[in-house]
Amino acid sequence: MQKLAIITAFSGGIGAGITEAFLKESDWHILGLARSAGKFTELNKNCTHLFSDLLNQREIPNLITKVKSHIQTIKPSEICFVHNFGQAKHANILNTEEADWDNLFWANVKLPFLFTKAFSPLMQNSQNASHLFIGSTLSEIAVPDSTAYIASKHAIAGLMKSVAIDLANMRIRANLICPGFTESEMADQVIKYTAESQNMTTEQLKQAFKEKSPLKRFLNPLEIGNLAVYLAKNPAINAETININGGFGLI
Repeated sequence: MQKLAIITAFSGGIGAGITEAFLKESDWHILGLARSAGKFTELNKNCTHLFSDLLNQREIPNLITKVKSHIQTIKPSEICFVHNFGQAKHANILNTEEADWDNLFWANVKLPFLFTKAFSPLMQNSQNASHLFIGSTLSEIAVPDSTAYIASKHAIAGLMKSVAIDLANMRIRANLICPGFTESEMADQVIKYTAESQNMTTEQLKQAFKEKSPLKRFLNPLEIGNLAVYLAKNPAINAETININGGFGLI
């Protein structure tokens, strides 16, 4: 029987790395949820793209129906739902707009909640089922000028723990990956904003961040993906928050 990985925002950044890692496993089928297939435009037989505007709340009920149909058709022996989609906003507590707060909590917390609630009853029929949430180094610490993002990433850590407890009797696991700086468009945006606020060039700031890691580099998305596949396959790992950041902050 086929295994199924459902990945939100599967076509770019960390999501693309996760997709690549699963595609290396010949017995996994990918169901990617995103506006575009990105570099996976030429999808192979093991990858299906469902057009999904995950910020459009009115589209979500119809999307849930389509994903449920896909699960019921494949009847996967193993299934992992990777909650990778997320949004970021640079603003402190005093200048965070309520609309921006709501948008980030929709993308980073409420959408994973809705998907977990909707699909878990179907996932329990597989031999190895899990939800894999993508957090951040900022799921456990805080920095200036990212109030809504930090609050939402702390919230996803709490959601993961609740899911691990509540769905244990359904034999569904939950884990949280917390990436550090990874070569991605989102990381570039963070560096650009922070560099401007500190009167530095982006290259100067990027090098400064690298110096805080024993590895002296950022991660690449495939490294995150390899960890995601390992967690999906290993039935003994549950309720864990796993930082993958090269030791960032140790120095």
